[in-house]
Amino acid sequence: GDCIVPSRYPANTRLGHWVMTQRRQRCLLKNHQSSSLTPERIEKLEEISFAWVVRDDPEIQWTNQFASLCQYKKVHGNCMVRQRCAENPQLGIWVNTQRRQHKLYTKG
Repeated sequence: GDCIVPSRYPANTRLGHWVMTQRRQRCLLKNHQSSSLTPERIEKLEEISFAWVVRDDPEIQWTNQFASLCQYKKVHGNCMVRQRCAENPQLGIWVNTQRRQHKLYTKG
């Protein structure tokens, strides 16, 4: 396992929200603003290799979106995500990108 949890984690939305809050609080702290994140909490999170930044790694982004697609399929019974998916706009964009990339790949 790892501690790379996206802020929009379909398997556990409360955990995703909590993770997003920790990251936001750390940003506040780095900018010398008031934060609920203490040095002790930071240390505990770092002891378990908490990922402070995940959006910069394309592999992590892809894996997170794939997990969202799996969750979508579980709920809807298919992977026919519209580009402008109201419930998860990022997923709609990602699926459209995968479709375009697949077309390019198959054309050679």
